[in-house]
Amino acid sequence: MTRPNTFAVVALSATVCAVAAAYAALPSSQAAQTPLPMPSGSPPPQPPPILSVPDAPKNTEAVAIEKAQVDLRIIGPLMRTTVTLTFRNKTDQILEGELAFPLPEGAALSGYALDVDGEMADAVPVPKEEARVVFETEARKGVDPGLVEQTQGNNFRTRIYPLPANGTRTVRLSFTSEATATGAGESRVSLPLRWNQTVPLLSVKVESDAPATLTLGGTDRDLMREETTGNLSKTLENVAVNGDMVVRVRTDKSQALQGGVIAETFTKPSGTKETYFAVLEQTPAPANDTPVVRSGRRVGLLWDASLSRRTANLERELRFLETLARDKWRDTAVSVTLLRDKPEPGGTFAVADGDATELIAFLRKQPLDGGTTYRNTLLTGTPESDTQMDYWVAFTDGLETLGSGGVMKADAPIWIVNSDSRSNGTLLRATATASGGNYLNLDGDAESDRELARTVGESPYSLLSATADDGKVEGLTATGVAPVKTANGVALAGRLLSDTATLTLRYGYPGGKTTATRTVTVRQPEPNAPSSGLVGYVWAQRTADALSVEPKRNRDTLHRIGQEFGIVTPGTSLLVLETLEQCLQYNIAPARTRKSLYARYVKGSETRGYVNRIDEHSRLERAVTRWNQRVDWWSRDFKYATNFRFRPNVKRVEREGMRSDGSSSAALSASVRPASSAPRPVVTQEFAPSVPAPGGTQSYFGMAGGGGGAPVGGGNIQGGRTGTRDESRANRLAYISVEMASKRNKSTVSPPVPAAVIAIKPWSPDAPYLKKMAAAKTAEDAYAVYLAEREAWLETPAYYFDCAGELHRRGADVLAVRVLTGIADLRLEDAALLRIAAHRLAQWGHTTQAIPLFEQIADLRPEEPQSFRDLALALSDRGDYLAKTDPPGAVAHYNRALQLFNKVAVSRWDRFEGISDIALSEANRVIARAKRLPGGTAAKLVVPLDPRLARNTESDLRIVMTWDSDNTDMDLHVLEPSGEECYYSHNRTTIGGRMSDDFTQGYGPEEYFVRRNMGGKYRIRTNYYGSREQKITGGTTVQATVFTDWGRPTEKRQSLSLRLTQDKETVTIGEVTVARRKN
Repeated sequence: MTRPNTFAVVALSATVCAVAAAYAALPSSQAAQTPLPMPSGSPPPQPPPILSVPDAPKNTEAVAIEKAQVDLRIIGPLMRTTVTLTFRNKTDQILEGELAFPLPEGAALSGYALDVDGEMADAVPVPKEEARVVFETEARKGVDPGLVEQTQGNNFRTRIYPLPANGTRTVRLSFTSEATATGAGESRVSLPLRWNQTVPLLSVKVESDAPATLTLGGTDRDLMREETTGNLSKTLENVAVNGDMVVRVRTDKSQALQGGVIAETFTKPSGTKETYFAVLEQTPAPANDTPVVRSGRRVGLLWDASLSRRTANLERELRFLETLARDKWRDTAVSVTLLRDKPEPGGTFAVADGDATELIAFLRKQPLDGGTTYRNTLLTGTPESDTQMDYWVAFTDGLETLGSGGVMKADAPIWIVNSDSRSNGTLLRATATASGGNYLNLDGDAESDRELARTVGESPYSLLSATADDGKVEGLTATGVAPVKTANGVALAGRLLSDTATLTLRYGYPGGKTTATRTVTVRQPEPNAPSSGLVGYVWAQRTADALSVEPKRNRDTLHRIGQEFGIVTPGTSLLVLETLEQCLQYNIAPARTRKSLYARYVKGSETRGYVNRIDEHSRLERAVTRWNQRVDWWSRDFKYATNFRFRPNVKRVEREGMRSDGSSSAALSASVRPASSAPRPVVTQEFAPSVPAPGGTQSYFGMAGGGGGAPVGGGNIQGGRTGTRDESRANRLAYISVEMASKRNKSTVSPPVPAAVIAIKPWSPDAPYLKKMAAAKTAEDAYAVYLAEREAWLETPAYYFDCAGELHRRGADVLAVRVLTGIADLRLEDAALLRIAAHRLAQWGHTTQAIPLFEQIADLRPEEPQSFRDLALALSDRGDYLAKTDPPGAVAHYNRALQLFNKVAVSRWDRFEGISDIALSEANRVIARAKRLPGGTAAKLVVPLDPRLARNTESDLRIVMTWDSDNTDMDLHVLEPSGEECYYSHNRTTIGGRMSDDFTQGYGPEEYFVRRNMGGKYRIRTNYYGSREQKITGGTTVQATVFTDWGRPTEKRQSLSLRLTQDKETVTIGEVTVARRKN
């Protein structure tokens, strides 16, 4: 069944509070004097699961929880939580849902199940890329498998389809976590159950090996408070669940704890049994051991002001900063760096006698906007000097949304502070401890925050090293310096290979000597001892966390751990396939708990032998055949009369008699200049006023500024442009004047010809917020309008595209890029949003910022050739820019681009076979550019193409159209000066025009080229036949690029983005007028 085509959001609970709107609304002077409220005595709430429902009727509770069950298995400080939710669709239509759920820091998602034919079907671990391909392949058939993916940090999402009309669907999630040690032998964990609705039936079951207390909070009272040792079962009816479930465990009385160690046998999904152990912390810092305290005279402060921080508890963080200043800073110079799409200097503030009023007022005024990148975030010195800091304090969530792999680096220890449960705590902790600082998670109460503030600048007492007997233990999770946790927290975990093993743990302060040593003995559990499996999951999660700091480098190991332990990692997802045919087709075994299906799968896989064999030779030969067809057409000398006009009613069959191999019928006649005498356009710029979009029934909901026609220069924020822009591509003006001049032959010069014009249609959306921005006098005022209006459009990606385009039109590129990159923070790892942002950055000439986004898209969508082609194009553009100033750098970019183009050309793509010859044309253009590099640089070019694929098909005119939507049919149409229209069903023309394959399933590219143009006006149009996929961007975004002199030294281009929203919509993109040639 096809999924719905509109998108509305129905949340089952309120989201976590982001920025205190009351403070933002205060005048700056008043805000500076208003004391920050003290955080409450309870820890910050963990966001509960939220269900987003497409096509839900507005102002109704379309979907609600009908039944909920919470099962807890507790062993010491370790806990496995299983939440089963049954959702009821109260409407008369089939709906689709997406369940988003953040887990506590350090938790491992270890189970997922979905009801299939009335039974719960357990998921199996599958490499993330493979799982996505399977999911989307099946979704195109109208059936959605169950898929759980990890985004950034410890955030997960799953799509549920169908939610049957007036019916139910059930989802089961299991995760393993470590309770937070609170002292006095007790540990504590909070489970988010704030569903803000009345649940008809809520069941709670507990199995614990230690005394435990459970409290379930309501609006004004506790719904449940129970104490248990052993088993507990309780059912509540028609209960308004508005609070969290808090579990407190007497860890020190755990029956599984033996000498500070818990050891268990773990059975992997394959049936293999192994022993894992966890060592609990029991070594406090010696009373006479004094830590190294840094002076705090020069402190660096990194303040993450990106859009993702809207869910952080900024009041709490500023209260923490206020406490830190009061307790630690007597005469301190605090140098601020703001972090958004790039680091920005924020100035230096003097804090005397602990008074940080001015600093806090400055931070409170900073708008939360833009994406986040840690690339080039080097925390060193001050903006005024190279003086080294005593230490750094960083407030950030660790969610790098613009590319991946960035790491903060500093010239001094970093104390990282975080208040957001959606954060990437793994990255933050690794960064802080590697620097000699510490990671401070504000997940306790107000007194806990004050205690953490007092530790800033003091090297934390740490586990410096852990060793074991040779060959008896492997995979210790503590291999570097790790700050010591409160007693009874897990210090480290590992795998036991022998009957017993002795571990030696050494403690002290980083950079100092060992001050304490602890010896621990680990033993195999009794043969018949019960096993919860919790210790194995803890080891797997801790190992995966350490590897996740560099996920690309450790991809294979993350895959293996995810599959062996059945957990979700950055490289592994959990997938439920419903039928035997699906399992056999994709060679994915169902869970062993689905006994009947598993047995039939084993038998079927043996008899049918589903093995995917890839014949590289046949793919190459197929690419060569297609390329030869293109070159054959490009090489022809098309002859036609000077005043040729296409007459479709005369010999129409012959006119359209193009063979499948690209050749044409003998009826064609023409008169185009041979290659040696073809004119070469010379492009110059002239400014032109913006032209409003035409009225009528056509819809032009495009991206503002994509081709708006205004010069890019002009005003900028804060009195001038910061930094320089690269690859301006002649500023992408709306009109480019092209003067055509050429030699007919060596002895004859063609007469002067009139100027030609490329006119890309400007786009102007009819949006109320853009009218307000347009009325603003300055770019700064327009940006203020954007911020003021944003709350009403916060979750609407089109709002950011439109406003960024308006700021770009005004010449405020720093602000435009900031606003544009903010969409990356709306939905973590959303390839569609990242693709639009990356293309826009490339159009604006910011390829250095676009390339990391294209890299991320290639990681997210490796099954789509467009991901690699987009990256290759951006790399080749960067190479073009570096050609004159840094030829070796240009060659490096060209070489990587060629590898990617070759991958696109010769790999197997089930849905996009026709992309190969387009990629080869672009690859040969790169080779031609590289050969013109100065000196001997060109000799360093590595060409991976088969020699039969090497031919530069340079052309007078080339037009390429791509779009951002999968499962979307669009067509490129070019009306030539003769009146002949070139499009998918008439793809070869009398004058030599050629249209590429029709991409009916999404993305494109579709390409038109003519080697020797006729002269006159070429009209460019697109037909939008509608989308079969659910879009949250408000339509399909089209990228159109017009090239003159494609593949030649004089090549010029102009690009435009526009957004289409109506099915069967026809839009005129632009016109290219080229001078006629005279004989």
